[in-house]
Amino acid sequence: MKSIISVLIVVSIFGSSSVGAMSESKLISLCESDCTTEYQFFRKYTEQGSSLAEFAMAIMLYQGIGVEQNIEKANRHLARAARKGEPGAQYQLGYFYEHGLFKAKNLKSARKWYYLASRKNTLDAKDKVAKLDELLEHRDQNSTEDTVGDSAVNSDIKSGSSNLASAAERITVVMQADYRQILKAAKIQTCNANCDPYWTNVLAPILKLKR
Repeated sequence: MKSIISVLIVVSIFGSSSVGAMSESKLISLCESDCTTEYQFFRKYTEQGSSLAEFAMAIMLYQGIGVEQNIEKANRHLARAARKGEPGAQYQLGYFYEHGLFKAKNLKSARKWYYLASRKNTLDAKDKVAKLDELLEHRDQNSTEDTVGDSAVNSDIKSGSSNLASAAERITVVMQADYRQILKAAKIQTCNANCDPYWTNVLAPILKLKR
C-alpha cells in the first residue's frame, strides 16, 4: 500500500484556484460512459484499501452518479475514508458538520475534521479551524446552537424517506474533476509492486451548499 500517494494526492485536491460549479452531465462526461464502470472499480479499490477510492465512492453516492443515490451509504463511506486519513474526506466531513449537511450540526466535530485536513494543507482548512476556534471561544459550550442539525437537509434522512434526492437539492459539486484520473490514482494507491510512478496530485469533487 502506497500511503504516501494518499497524502500527496489530496494535498492538491482542493488546491486549484479554478473553482466552478459542475453539473451531473459534466460529471458523467468525465467517465467513459455513465460512470457505472468507474463506480464498480472504485468499490474494488476500496476493498483493496484505497481511501481515495472510498472518498470518490461517497461523492458519487451522494449525487447518484454511476450508482443509485444512497445518502446513508455515502455517509458511511465518507466517514471511513476520513478515518483512514484521506484529507479530502476529512475536509468534506468537517464541512458537513459545520453546515449541518447530512450530519447534525456540530462545530466541535467540524473543527476536529478540518484540523486533520489542515495538517495536509487541504484547501482552506487552516482558515476554517481558525474561524471555528474564534466561534467556539465566544460561545457557551452548552448552547444548542452547536448541536442542532439543519432540519431542511436532514429531515428526509432521519425520517427514513425514500426521496433522498430532495436532501441533495441544496448542494452543488465544485472543482474540476475527472473520475478517470481519480481511478488511475486510486489504483496506484493500492499497488504494492511494479507500480506506475507516483502521482503528486489529482482533482476531485467536493459538495458544498448552493449560495
